[in-house]
Amino acid sequence: MKDKAIIYCSLAVSIAALVYSIWVRQNARPMVDQALRQREQQFVSALAPRIGMALRDMGATNIAANPKTLEELFGPLVDMMNGIEGVTNESGARRVKP
Repeated sequence: MKDKAIIYCSLAVSIAALVYSIWVRQNARPMVDQALRQREQQFVSALAPRIGMALRDMGATNIAANPKTLEELFGPLVDMMNGIEGVTNESGARRVKP
């Protein structure tokens, strides 16, 4: 009788592990995306004052007041570097050559 109990217990544990692995596989991408967004926001909020000061010292005028992404934080720097090349897009904003 004990042998059957051990068999059923191991079967239940195996099924639970299988269900958990399927759940993790389906939800891994959203969890990773959320963790990356949070880390990016922490990184941007930590660097924004220093980068903003450096950009103002270099004469940038289009500095975001409260950047949330790396693109918003470093966008004025990219625009300045593209301004050195003289590259602009159709709206007049400076962008990288295709």
